[in-house]
Amino acid sequence: MKTPIFLFIFLAGFALTINSCGNDGNSIETLEKNMAENPSPETAAQLANAYVAYAEKNPTDAAKGTDYLLKASDAYYATKNFPQGAQVIRKAIEMHPQEATTAIQSKMKDLRLKMYNDSTGRIDFAKANQFINIAETYAAAQKESEMAPMMLHQAGETARSIRDYRKALEIYDMIYEQFPDFEKAPQALFLKAFTLDNDMQQKDQARELYELFLEKYPDNEFADDTQFLLENLGKDDEEIIQSFQQKQQES
Repeated sequence: MKTPIFLFIFLAGFALTINSCGNDGNSIETLEKNMAENPSPETAAQLANAYVAYAEKNPTDAAKGTDYLLKASDAYYATKNFPQGAQVIRKAIEMHPQEATTAIQSKMKDLRLKMYNDSTGRIDFAKANQFINIAETYAAAQKESEMAPMMLHQAGETARSIRDYRKALEIYDMIYEQFPDFEKAPQALFLKAFTLDNDMQQKDQARELYELFLEKYPDNEFADDTQFLLENLGKDDEEIIQSFQQKQQES
């Protein structure tokens, strides 16, 4: 019996699809093994490209696609390719927003746990910068998410921890300007002023922001601290102690 031509074409196409998927899988597995045994920027880039290629070829596979895209971002971040890492994060959010949000939230918790070494008291700068970059990327892509401003707040703390004060100021501005209803938006303004004052010694700019804070948030929990810092702006420790003692005597 002669095989119908349409059936032959269908079976040939089906076999080609299976072989292609198998090759992709083997390629990723091989690259993962090579990366584990002999990590290099070249292998990391190849592996990241393979992850992204799978996600793009299989847009309905949300779980695996999201997992691969986040793994791709890890590969890029490992080689300090932050722009490409951010681009892949954005791709994950665009393709699978729900799965990506859950995965990113888990990723951020993991990074926060791993960036600090309790035994040495040191911070892993690579993981800290990855945390900051992901937070900024997510907040830019998902401005309506309740998670976005909180992630930025944590990123601001992280930036100050690694003494990247310029980045901290950028993040405080993002929180205060883009998420004014966030409960910690006033705190972001205070922290910007305090960073300018304490860490960057830019007293004039700090004064303006302290005054703005008191004008906008006179009943905020940080108002008393702000008033104290404003009154003692530019004074050394000894002068501050003398001023404090004098106030106690007067009261």
